[in-house]
Amino acid sequence: MRVDRANNHGACSSGERRLEVQGFVSSILVVVTAFVAVLALATPVKAQSKNTLPTTAGSLDEWRQREAAVQQVVADATDAVVAITDQESFGSGVIVSPDGLVLTAGHVILSPAREFTILLPNGKTAKAKPLGKNLNHDAGMLQIEETGPWPHVEIGEASGLRRGTWVVALGHSGGYDLGRRPPVRIGRILQTERDALTTDCPIIGGDSGGPLFNLEGQVIGIHSSIGESIAENRHVSVQTFLRDWDRLKAGESWGQLPGTRSNESDGEDAAPPRRERRPPREPNPGKANPAPPLDSAVLGVELDLQDQVAILRVIKPDSAAERVGLRVGDVVESFNGVAIQSPQELIDQIAAKRAGDSVKVVVRRGAERIEYQIILGQLQTK
Repeated sequence: MRVDRANNHGACSSGERRLEVQGFVSSILVVVTAFVAVLALATPVKAQSKNTLPTTAGSLDEWRQREAAVQQVVADATDAVVAITDQESFGSGVIVSPDGLVLTAGHVILSPAREFTILLPNGKTAKAKPLGKNLNHDAGMLQIEETGPWPHVEIGEASGLRRGTWVVALGHSGGYDLGRRPPVRIGRILQTERDALTTDCPIIGGDSGGPLFNLEGQVIGIHSSIGESIAENRHVSVQTFLRDWDRLKAGESWGQLPGTRSNESDGEDAAPPRRERRPPREPNPGKANPAPPLDSAVLGVELDLQDQVAILRVIKPDSAAERVGLRVGDVVESFNGVAIQSPQELIDQIAAKRAGDSVKVVVRRGAERIEYQIILGQLQTK
């Protein structure tokens, strides 16, 4: 299994453990701290040269307001940011309607697969059928086939954006990982075009197809390609989706990705000449990162990474944990002889196993210490 078809034209990767994680605000604060030098810059862009961003320091109140806005965007939008896989590669996407319409990058669904799996941050999976794609501008659309309502976000307006506007990028960087919410990146608009936005929000493999938000929490772009610098990346403008909405939803596909060759004619909708600061690099499948095999082990529990110890918060029905008698509230003290001191350590130990492995698990239940011999289950994506 590989990460998507383009190391830069996309982004897709691995991670197939199931657990629901709450409380991602602390993660946001880490990201915001890492970007203090960037956040100290103000948003006004008047009288700035074309090649520079504003450098006037904003007030502390402005910084706090911006931080609060970023936190609110992440709180409202994260549940709708999904991973997409055809079982060979991974990408990202975002749900934009209660009935499960998903926007993504065209190259994420370039596979001939007739069905994709959607993975939500809380571990829920669903099947989705690919709809249309405009490869001239790397826009794609899918429809979740299961009945909603689904968590979703609002589509915004990109035509009025200007240089220096603050934005938030989400996506399953490095691939889907159920032990982690989609990482948060913040930055600003560097350049706007008819069908594309360029920002300094860092994106990496796994992010392709993920959403770019304004500070009102509206989707304004979809991650498309990584530039020569990790801090200069291209996103499909939401205006492209709105313009081609009916064609995409009807399942029509046309065009070809910039920098690639195709037997498919661009037809009447061929992209007009554009002035680009840097052309997208050609996809290079040889640099794709392998995704984990589908025989990954599953214990069948959910944890909370905010806990100090590995407390079982949920026991899933018909799971290995339920079959042997593990209970909600049990504290895992050791896993196959390895001492477990945090939820993440338990996650890591399970990830190192394969379905069918037999392991010894010791839990503390009240004043008791109980030992179980457990045959681990298999990850299910259906």
